[in-house]
Amino acid sequence: MDNDARIRPYDANPFYWQYKGKPVLLLGGSREDNLFQIPDIEEHLNLLHSVGGNYVRCTMSSRDPGDAWPFERDPATGLYDLERPGEEYWRRLRRFLDLCLERDIIAQFEMWDRFDFSRDPWQDNPYNPKNNVNYSADESGLRETYDRHPGARDSGFFRTVPALENNTLLLRFQQQQVDQMLSISLAYPNTLYCMDNETNESPEWPWYWARYIRDRARAAGVSVQITEMWDHHDILADEHRATFDHPEIFDFCDVSQNNHAPAREHCRNGAWAPPPASDSLDVAAVP
Repeated sequence: MDNDARIRPYDANPFYWQYKGKPVLLLGGSREDNLFQIPDIEEHLNLLHSVGGNYVRCTMSSRDPGDAWPFERDPATGLYDLERPGEEYWRRLRRFLDLCLERDIIAQFEMWDRFDFSRDPWQDNPYNPKNNVNYSADESGLRETYDRHPGARDSGFFRTVPALENNTLLLRFQQQQVDQMLSISLAYPNTLYCMDNETNESPEWPWYWARYIRDRARAAGVSVQITEMWDHHDILADEHRATFDHPEIFDFCDVSQNNHAPAREHCRNGAWAPPPASDSLDVAAVP
């Protein structure tokens, strides 16, 4: 499909989207965050489509019972091998994308979900040093246990990029996972890319991955739309400026956390257009 037909902000009014060259309002909802993993995905998308829905948000998560992880196990040890893409995980993604494409449903992907990388889910995660054949805890800088909420930012998994800890060993496996996903998803015109789910990590982490994905997309001759989802419930908070103040990195703003705000506050926050960080903000001026 021509790049102009891909999902992107509407040329005539960037408050809306356009798809296949026509303006669209994205409306949707689903019962699960990692939607591509549910067994009755076709029936679920049929229901959405039947009531006029055309948008779903999908984390690339694997922490629920019955979920597949993105890597295969080493047959000799039973441990995961981060060099081997997980056949079932990526098969589920392809099927999900095919089903969305057939129904003109736009899929927004959260590339990393922090809740997979701490507490109980971390005990099953292939990146946990005890679960793979590729590295030890000492080599990777990752601990086998992270008991606190991921908002505590205990895990070095989200600090591998050059601007932070420059953990080249672990970063290589992260890149391979993203490359595997993009080798599938870039062929689909109905995709949006969000770097994280509810993150409060250093902005250098999503800035790196946004540039990485855009570079890969350009090499494939594809235009992509990229954003980040921050954890702070107040979208006027400084945390969100890591997106708002960087249009050279991000194409649109995800303000999902604004849904925590009630009634009029929700409306006012959603209408807020942030000035540059050096300018003052008169929130009272927002009608």
